[in-house]
Amino acid sequence: MRTSIFKNKELIYLENLIQFDNKELEKEFIIEYDSEQRVFYRLGIYLAIFGWAILIPVIYWIQKEFYEYFIATGVLAFSLFSFILYTIHKKELFTGHYQLFIGLTNFISTIALLFYFLLYFKPLWPFPALITVVTLAMFAVTLFRLRTFYSMIAVIGYLTFFLIMLFILKPDVFVAVFCVSVVFIFFPPILIGAYYSEQSARTIFIQKRLILAQKDEVDRLLSNILPLPIVERIKTESGHIANGFESVTVLFGDLVNFTMLAEKVTPNELVELLDQIFREFDNLTEEFHLEKIKTIGDAYMLVGGIPIPQKEQLKSVLEMSLAMQEVMKRKFSSFKSDEGNPLLLRIGIAIGPAVAGIIGSKKFSYDIWGDCVNTASRMESHGIPGRIQVTDEIQSLMKDKFIFEERGIVEIKGKGPMKVWFLNGKLLN
Repeated sequence: MRTSIFKNKELIYLENLIQFDNKELEKEFIIEYDSEQRVFYRLGIYLAIFGWAILIPVIYWIQKEFYEYFIATGVLAFSLFSFILYTIHKKELFTGHYQLFIGLTNFISTIALLFYFLLYFKPLWPFPALITVVTLAMFAVTLFRLRTFYSMIAVIGYLTFFLIMLFILKPDVFVAVFCVSVVFIFFPPILIGAYYSEQSARTIFIQKRLILAQKDEVDRLLSNILPLPIVERIKTESGHIANGFESVTVLFGDLVNFTMLAEKVTPNELVELLDQIFREFDNLTEEFHLEKIKTIGDAYMLVGGIPIPQKEQLKSVLEMSLAMQEVMKRKFSSFKSDEGNPLLLRIGIAIGPAVAGIIGSKKFSYDIWGDCVNTASRMESHGIPGRIQVTDEIQSLMKDKFIFEERGIVEIKGKGPMKVWFLNGKLLN
């Protein structure tokens, strides 16, 4: 059976559903399987403790032989020890070893019972011993949920001990043949059941991992389109998702001379160049904890203070605008049009209240609206290539932290005359 699963964005093929070749995946399965089956493990140990706690006084009452009492007490002590491990335990110490302890508890209890049957029912020993071996072998698979490996060890142990005792006791031929026949009739289906039970558990484990991997991939794709907090809200909320913000900082950046540059390069080269530039800007938004809203052609828009309000959002946007200009000078200044005009970035920034939310049902996007958005767009379009233009309000708020150059009064379309400033750098503390 060939099954595939995404793990760390890699496709892992699983040829063997009884032990995964990937060690990390195998460890995860064992931990998850043990965690899910612990209720059955506890039940098995409770039964062992209860049975031996009753059997000890019965043995003492029937025959006060010290070694018989000692064996029963020892089995009870081991069962209690296993119980303690399951209730008061350190996960990092015993994780992955629960099957071993429950298997040992089952195996030791079985051998001890066979020993007592040998003492008290020697003439009829094969029959109660046979019933005990078959029943506890079935319990090992159905009740204790032992995996295939431990089931095989337990069954082989029962079978070996039982056959050795048959050989030593030398019962009637008919009895011996009957017991051996029953053993070989029941044990193979028990082992086959253990194998398919574990295979089913592993298949379910893989399917769950595939679902989680697909969910993570969907979340990853959504987080590339929408802010992560908005992605989380989409999962739990219905209807429109929108929020008002008292103060956000909006930045528009436009690549000047990019259209002229497009005339001298191939479409693939043009897209590759634009992709390189915008990837650099995307990395900066991550670095400064800002939110990219969209790109329109060769324009880039980002906002600070959404979807989670930030105290330092204005400072972060101004710092990023300086970093964007530095990236353009350092990495892309060599790109020029046929006329020799360099590729420059013109930036405009404004601050103010705004509303942000999701619009559309197809190719939906997270967008922002408000007067500050229009003002930032006008700051960019009425700016100068290679410079960062900001409003008078921003200069007043950040004049103690940044270096500004007064441009003066500029007639802004749709806004009228406005006093604007150029951001030149950051003041050294």
